[in-house]
Amino acid sequence: MNLDDIDRLDRAIADGRVTFIDGSHEVRPGLTLHLAADSHTFGSQWIEVASPEGPYVVASDSVVSYANLERMWPPGYHQGNCWNLLETYGRIKRLVGENRLERVVVGHDMELFRRSPNWLAGCNPVAEIHIAAGERSFAIHK
Repeated sequence: MNLDDIDRLDRAIADGRVTFIDGSHEVRPGLTLHLAADSHTFGSQWIEVASPEGPYVVASDSVVSYANLERMWPPGYHQGNCWNLLETYGRIKRLVGENRLERVVVGHDMELFRRSPNWLAGCNPVAEIHIAAGERSFAIHK
């Protein structure tokens, strides 16, 4: 952590440029932040992204791997409450659908690139989770 970042954050708060979120918060239509309080860490969040075909989730550290979500089994290391983490898994599964877990982008699982069309941008793998109506796949046409 760069200690100068704390000063920049303090200035941003004083200038009214920081909004603290507690619970769920719609950032823009179709983009909602959800708090996963005291789960992986004390302030984990996950993002719900609306689409005409149904919601997607960018899980961040709220779901480390697909195995966690599929088996309802928390990772061996976390700093929060495992029961809260399991509740977060349940909320995410109910949102996207029990059988639609391909709509979840997990935090640290390379399995994402085996389950999704993908390509390399330089040395970085890119997964194609959803294609907007009328758009073509970058993975197939790359």
